[in-house]
Amino acid sequence: MDRSHRKKVVNYLSLQGGKSPGESVRCIMREIGTNALWANYSLKGRQGKRKFQDLAIYPVVVQACSKSYPKITLKTVETCIADTLRYAPHRGTRVDEAGPSMAESNVAATEGSRSPSLFSESADSE
Repeated sequence: MDRSHRKKVVNYLSLQGGKSPGESVRCIMREIGTNALWANYSLKGRQGKRKFQDLAIYPVVVQACSKSYPKITLKTVETCIADTLRYAPHRGTRVDEAGPSMAESNVAATEGSRSPSLFSESADSE
C-alpha cells in the first residue's frame, strides 16, 4: 500500500466514530472485517490463533485510533484491539447480520462505482 492510499485509509477509518478508544477500535475493526473473521485472530497470536500484529492493517488501525485520540498510548490501543479480538467470537452474528463488511462489499461492487475502495490500488487514480 503506497503512502497516499494508506493516508486515505487512515483518514477514513479515523472518522468511524466512537465515544471511547475501545468503541472507536470496535468501529474501525467492524469496518474492515466481520466478527467471524476476527474470531481467528488474537493480538499476539496466542491459543492457536493468527497474529493480528503481523497484518498490514495493524499499523493502520493504530494510526486511525491515534488520530481520533491524539493523547492515547500504543499500549492502550493494543489493549483495545486485544479486547475486540477476544470478544469477537462471542459477538458472532449481531454485526455479521447487519450487512456485509467493507471488504465483502468491495468485492461485490460494480466497476462503475465512484466510491474509492480501501483495499484496491485503483482508488489512488480517481
